[in-house]
Amino acid sequence: MGYLCDHTDMNLTPAPLMEVVMELTETELVFTPALDFSSPNSFLNLVEDVIADILHQGTLVHRVKRSNEEHYLQDIERTPEIADMKSDVEERVQSVMNQAYEYTMRFEPYTYLWEDDRADFLAQFLKYGHQLTPEEIEAQSLGEVINID
Repeated sequence: MGYLCDHTDMNLTPAPLMEVVMELTETELVFTPALDFSSPNSFLNLVEDVIADILHQGTLVHRVKRSNEEHYLQDIERTPEIADMKSDVEERVQSVMNQAYEYTMRFEPYTYLWEDDRADFLAQFLKYGHQLTPEEIEAQSLGEVINID
């Protein structure tokens, strides 16, 4: 846990520990792993799984003296320092996910470039000689004649 805390602290290590890839597909920007908090395959869930795996190493160490608890997992989970480290890492991951979302907002004015149907755009461009404005597209859908200047 200390390793994750140290390597997610921007003041200590500016180099990335994990990577999320942003790709432009045919119709949208896609992150791998996903940056959607509700997605089961999200980056946050990936990090939470890594943390859970680290903590579950406590099940590998059996107690020498038998008690109600067979191994040390419960002790690890009840340790305030561990809970604080887990919380810190999760907050940092959420912050980075929010920063990545804000970064994608820079591309919002250009979404028409990948969301519009390329074949329709090309046909309109060849027919009218320019990119149609929203008003011209609406007029075209209503069957009105578009004047070419």
